[in-house]
Amino acid sequence: MSSIQYIPYPVSSRQFIIEGAIHQRADGSLIYAWGNPRKENFSTSEVYFGSNKRKRITRGETRGYCIVTPTSPTSCKLVTLQKGDLKGRIPAKLMSYQIAKTVKIYKTIHDKFNCDEDVDSQQRAALANLIR
Repeated sequence: MSSIQYIPYPVSSRQFIIEGAIHQRADGSLIYAWGNPRKENFSTSEVYFGSNKRKRITRGETRGYCIVTPTSPTSCKLVTLQKGDLKGRIPAKLMSYQIAKTVKIYKTIHDKFNCDEDVDSQQRAALANLIR
């Protein structure tokens, strides 16, 4: 899989190419691991799109894993570990911003799937209908 991450000025965009594998364990949990393809498959660390040098994209590297463990029929535990190397010099202030943006994804996922109040209100309504 290949993706291009457009990073704000003064850093140029990065391309990430990864290979991944999924494994289901006996306890029902899933492990998704990813990493860089073997180096011999690529001749350079840069990718060029035409002769326009402004479109030069540096190839970054990333590897990691994600474990999804069911905790109940309607919920799960998510553990992620990722290491990334953008290749090149990047200002610390910009990296702080990018890390905060990346972590925000997990909060968005949590908020999207956090429907405890909806489930509770449906169960209360069903119980109230039984009582009537």
